[in-house]
Amino acid sequence: MLAIGSLLSLAALRTNDPYLFFPCFGLAWVGFIYIALIHKGSRLYRALFSIFITVFFIYVACRSYDSSVSVPSALLTSQLQELEDLQNFIGAKNEYELDETFDLRRMAVFNTALAVEYIAPQIVSPEQSAKISNYFAHGSAMADRRYCYITYNKNGVSRLNFIPGKLPLLDLSSQYSTARQKLVKFESSAEMPPKVAGAIKDFDNTIQSNTVILLDVINEKLAQDTNNIIQNDDPKSPNFGAVSLTYNHRIIPLEPRADEVIKQIKTYLKSIK
Repeated sequence: MLAIGSLLSLAALRTNDPYLFFPCFGLAWVGFIYIALIHKGSRLYRALFSIFITVFFIYVACRSYDSSVSVPSALLTSQLQELEDLQNFIGAKNEYELDETFDLRRMAVFNTALAVEYIAPQIVSPEQSAKISNYFAHGSAMADRRYCYITYNKNGVSRLNFIPGKLPLLDLSSQYSTARQKLVKFESSAEMPPKVAGAIKDFDNTIQSNTVILLDVINEKLAQDTNNIIQNDDPKSPNFGAVSLTYNHRIIPLEPRADEVIKQIKTYLKSIK
């Protein structure tokens, strides 16, 4: 009886797991039938007991089967919808469209303009300054400790200190931040298949790497010649495109990583058919 009770307790704890519930439940039924067979009581009472136990177990098993089927079906429907949303977000997009989604090239343009405003504020008109501020409104920023150092006052409050000749901050647009938050939400979803989540993580790491590359290019060109920054947009200058062209050559393509995400989605969908 102790063994039967243990099996029923284990089955009750895992009613949502058919691979554990039904074997435990079935073995418990076998145990009851065995007890009825070896019991020394009346054959009629043992037969009635066996019939009652069998009917009861069949009833409970059928109810549990319906539950075990309906829950995974609901979860699968939700998962399929999430995979479809992910495909709509980054699938069937070329390199240009992915770049537009995560706003990488425009961030390069406006961060270069922001660098000009920092280096030579006197040549930036109020209209240009307002345009830069409006673009980065509601965005965020990332700091790179290779280009700055942090100090703390006696109260433990930190302060970011610029290293002379270095730009440690890269401003991030609201469009970039919103798109990445959406991507991270897909990656961290409990319903996302592990291999798909891994491909999303690689895709997201590539996006973040491209922001680091941009900050590296700005600091590299600034160290070479401040005119690389100031005259980046001047087609008459020998420094024209010093930042933008270098960044375009070094940026890591997003399309192959997005294609890998879609490939993993298709592989998973085939596996559950």
